[in-house]
Formats: sequence, structure tokens, C-alpha cells
Amino acid sequence: MRKILIISTGGTISQSHTEKGIAVSNEKSFSGDTFANVLNNLKEELNIDVIDSKTILNKDSSNIIPEDWKKIIDIIVEEYDNYMAFIVTHGTNTMGYSCAAVSYAIGNVGKPIVFTGSQVSYGMIGTDAVMNLENTIRIIADDECELAGVCCVFGSKVITGTRVKKKTEFDYDAFKTFGKL
Repeated sequence: MRKILIISTGGTISQSHTEKGIAVSNEKSFSGDTFANVLNNLKEELNIDVIDSKTILNKDSSNIIPEDWKKIIDIIVEEYDNYMAFIVTHGTNTMGYSCAAVSYAIGNVGKPIVFTGSQVSYGMIGTDAVMNLENTIRIIADDECELAGVCCVFGSKVITGTRVKKKTEFDYDAFKTFGKL
């Protein structure tokens, strides 16, 4: 059975906006209506049986602490045998640190653990939330892609989890790899 678990930790991708335009955290963004149409369409198109979601945090990523990394790691370890892949939605400011922490904590991963997020909240003009989520699911569901381990899918890039670095607050391709390969 092809099953994916989305683990929501907060960040811009999980925000909605009030009628005054103020961004507010939305802990039901993946289990509620926010991404329901996107996820349902992708399930059918990509032959995915189940896309489940769990909100484990509802934080701005600037407030993520090592205990939060442990929560992410614990849910992946607990659910490892139940899913073919994991998507961790996360705020962009500390996504690189979380990717690295999960990469080092969970060794010999035989399936994808993919972090993604957005620069612009869902529902706002110019949002990249849907594109980043769709790209993540498409890569995971591609039978020819042999992705395993922790990585980040953001904009047009797939970056290994130990090399994710945010380079800008404004571009949709906000991340780069660092170090020489």
C-alpha cells in the first residue's frame, strides 16, 4: 500500500490569514480544508492510497528547539513501518538545522523523509506552498526516483538533509546546498 505521512510543525506553509491579512497559525491546514483538494487530486493522479497528516507542533521555526527535533524523530521512528515516505512541513528559518538533526539522528533510512515549507502562506497571491508540496509528493511517488534519507524539496531543488542552507528571505528558490561536493 502506498501511504505517505505529512508531519506538520508550523511555519508559513501552515499559516492562514484573517480578513485583515494578519498571518495566524493554522494547525488544521493538512487535516482540514486548506490542502484537501491538492492532496486528494495528487492521490488520484499519482496512485497514492493514503496521505495522512499529524500536527505535532505549531511553531514559527525561529522558535524550534532540540526537544522539537526529538518530537519529529520520535513520530518518524514510531510510524516508520506504516508509511512509504514522510513529509515534514516546517518553517524556513531553521529548516536546515532540523534537516541536519533528523539526518544525524536516524541512520540508514531506506525511505524518503522530505522537509518542505513555503515563503508565502497558502491562499496568498503568489504562494509557493502548493508548488512545494506538490513537488515533494511527486518526487516521493515517482517509481523511478530512488530517494532515500533526509532531504529538502523547495522551489526547484532537492538538497540532501545535511547540506540545507537558507540563502534568502524573498526568493522562491530560498535554499542552496553548502560545502563542496
